[in-house]
Amino acid sequence: VGISFYTFQTLSYTIDVYKKKLEPTEDLVAFSAFVCFFPQLVAGPIERATNLLPQFYKKRVFSNQNDAFWLIITGLMRKMIFADNLGYFVDAVWSTLDDNNLFTVFLASIFFTIQIWFDFSGYSRIARGVSMLFGFKLMLNFNYPYEAKSLKEFWSRWHISLSTWFKDYLYIPLGGSKLGPTRTLVNLFLVFLISGLWHGAGWNFILWGGIHGLFIILERKFKVQLGIPLTVLVVVLAWIPFRAPDLKSTIIFLGGVTRLPDSLYDFHLGIGPIILVYQMLLVLSLFAYLKLERNKNSWIYFIAPFALFLLSSSSKTFIYFQF
Repeated sequence: VGISFYTFQTLSYTIDVYKKKLEPTEDLVAFSAFVCFFPQLVAGPIERATNLLPQFYKKRVFSNQNDAFWLIITGLMRKMIFADNLGYFVDAVWSTLDDNNLFTVFLASIFFTIQIWFDFSGYSRIARGVSMLFGFKLMLNFNYPYEAKSLKEFWSRWHISLSTWFKDYLYIPLGGSKLGPTRTLVNLFLVFLISGLWHGAGWNFILWGGIHGLFIILERKFKVQLGIPLTVLVVVLAWIPFRAPDLKSTIIFLGGVTRLPDSLYDFHLGIGPIILVYQMLLVLSLFAYLKLERNKNSWIYFIAPFALFLLSSSSKTFIYFQF
């Protein structure tokens, strides 16, 4: 459990010590606590030894309880209300690939785009909140990534601990942007291909990394920004092979766009029109929720327990537990 995150954290310690950015510790307990720090071990954020390890030597300050509970509550809401409920429709579509049509492919792609953001960022918020209760501060891992105006900006907002890890420990050692424009583009593409392989040893993950790498290269080559709509479109399309179990399933899923539903029943794949309407209302309620979340409106403390009880679906594991 958490082997990839454990590996990345210990690698960062070893490399930083080697590069003399960090003094090696002789405290086995502190080092072990850093390596096995339970709130973020299984799904991040991927902490650097330079940030987390020194905190074990400092006196803990427990003055951020409100911020901690805010992160935990909003993380639970992201996961249990939005991600899990939208995942119900997404799973139904992916389990009946031969019955897909234009509308189910479109909705499943949009729903998964929201699901994976809220699922993964929900975990990160809970991890940060729990850490605060113990007097530790973890790095921000998500910063409203779907507001990005370019793929470059998207990766400065999405899974920040992973993207900065690849930048510091892979992209820069490969030469970064110091070996000429052509080598820079090659380095960028390699980083995203390797990022795809890190998520899974399959062609679908290589395709996911390749799509991001290609558009990052195009943006840099032509010095353009895609804008929010096109950036989100590219991200949505790239999530399709990421969600797929393999490349063949990706092709079958996309083949659904050539078919129109024969009836309303065919449109909602038998999950029921009431459930489908409920899930679409959930998407609309996202905007109100995000406004509350950003403003740290105190009302969320009161509605959260009732909303979690009434609107949460059956429990689902966090998506990033599998990586």
